[in-house]
Amino acid sequence: MHPAIPDEQAALLAGIVARPDDDTARLVYADWLQEHGDERQAQYIRDAIALDRLSPYEDVKREQLGQRLDKIADARGANWLRALGVIDSLPHFDRGMLFDVNFDSANAFLACAQVLLTRTPIQHLGIEGDGFSDDDLDWLSRMAELPNLHNLRSLTLSNCADPFSAEAWAWLVSAPQLSELESLSVKWAALTDTDALVLVERASMRRLRELDLSENYLTVAGALAVVRSRHFAGLERISLNGNAIEVDRTRGSDYLALRDELFERFGNAGAIN
Repeated sequence: MHPAIPDEQAALLAGIVARPDDDTARLVYADWLQEHGDERQAQYIRDAIALDRLSPYEDVKREQLGQRLDKIADARGANWLRALGVIDSLPHFDRGMLFDVNFDSANAFLACAQVLLTRTPIQHLGIEGDGFSDDDLDWLSRMAELPNLHNLRSLTLSNCADPFSAEAWAWLVSAPQLSELESLSVKWAALTDTDALVLVERASMRRLRELDLSENYLTVAGALAVVRSRHFAGLERISLNGNAIEVDRTRGSDYLALRDELFERFGNAGAIN
């Protein structure tokens, strides 16, 4: 059971989630916190916004303020989140609010997902470990019903115990709730060339700038399909490390074509080794 919070506080947090780029909503929340006795968190939010607004030439001030805010977040951040019903021992904040969160299983994420996504403006989500295969369609279908997934800009799924089912993978790459992603990482998930083709044919993630498919089972054919996809014309970085590409040199010209295309398009930001 997640802790209840005052309706006014819930409304202020919902406003921040709805407008994650709006500093005004965060400053209004800081005022509310101070009025209700939490001056430390209120000042933390104000200082974090001030840090974000420093000019590139204020390096010393930026470093000093950043270090002080990091110490405060390390000491108090987990307690601030716990009061909202979110458990995270190593929270990452940006402009005073939770920004990046990681879980060691899908179940751990789902246990607090509703609160997490309605009370914090997270943009980066990582889920690592087991929990993907036994009931992958079940947890993905539950994920599809969650609010505010469209706020996510980065999603990392790694160390899956077994491969995604075909249906689960197809849902994941085509979900409209994830169409705003700018970074997707799916590693150690036993993805094959078939999965690469599904990604190419059904992906709704047209804003992707970074794609990491490391440590899977892609061959040259699957890698080329991804690199040449018109859906990923905006990619700026791609990693295909640890796949079956290097041992697939028997494909000859296709292997060389992949190396050339990666270097021409991405330079050092394209990796297959």
